[in-house]
Amino acid sequence: MISVKEETDCLKLKPKLKERVVIIESENKNFFYLYDSDSESIYIINHTGKRILELCNGKRSIEDIANILRKEFNVDLNRLLTSLYKFIKEASR
Repeated sequence: MISVKEETDCLKLKPKLKERVVIIESENKNFFYLYDSDSESIYIINHTGKRILELCNGKRSIEDIANILRKEFNVDLNRLLTSLYKFIKEASR
């Protein structure tokens, strides 16, 4: 779903949502489907996951994304970085 170029410092990684992935809002608007047309896979994410993917444009680093999310959601930066890195690592498989 996400492409990530190797980088020794994970905070400098600049993830990008792959073009073949489509985000579709559910009927009840409580979650979103991610459809990967290459693998024909469907994933389910919440609003936070969608926001993370929106920020993954290949220009922002993980550190940039974390700082944006920290301001939007008012959460601890260290906890956020851990969760963000796990989410991006999982999404890049």
